[in-house]
Amino acid sequence: MKANGILRSLCADKECLESLTNVYEAFTLLEEIIEKLPAPRLSKKEEPLIDNVANREEIKAALSSQGISDENLVSYAISRQLHGLYPDQPWTGSSCPICGQKPTLILVQEKPELTYVSRETKARCICGHEKDIEPYTCPSCGRQGRGNFEVYVAPGSSVRVYVCKTCGHRFAEIQDTGLGEKELQALHGAIRLLLREVELSSHETG
Repeated sequence: MKANGILRSLCADKECLESLTNVYEAFTLLEEIIEKLPAPRLSKKEEPLIDNVANREEIKAALSSQGISDENLVSYAISRQLHGLYPDQPWTGSSCPICGQKPTLILVQEKPELTYVSRETKARCICGHEKDIEPYTCPSCGRQGRGNFEVYVAPGSSVRVYVCKTCGHRFAEIQDTGLGEKELQALHGAIRLLLREVELSSHETG
């Protein structure tokens, strides 16, 4: 299923679809802008790498010329650059070594074997950095087991949203259907908006 089909499956009304589509398109545009930014230079290679960018102000100025001044978006853009420069940076804990955040997307890839279908799962941070993870594992606190999560699934959607009962971390799970990097990244951005809605809903009902 393509990204626009996934977004449609998540929404029960036009307003929801418009909100997620707007975020998706904004992230798509941002990906194009990021490609033209000055490359980040590290003052030291300590984790998270985002905290050690010597020319952050230079990159920030380039983004400002494109109408982007929000500090969160500046950090996002630089972390995307860093992921591209250091795609093999190893994980030493639950926080991303690139941007310092926790993964919010689980990618599931099913591989047919002779007598069964195996599942490979990867945890993906918003900067695009990934690591292998066991199924039904919280990418924040590491608790395992289906019973450790509240699960939200929209009717007809292949996307599952999990809320860890131990630490409260929210993340989504989707099938890895061969989306391109930019398409997957924009979809992740839209899903992050959905995760915030789940948080608000949980607070309202809890």
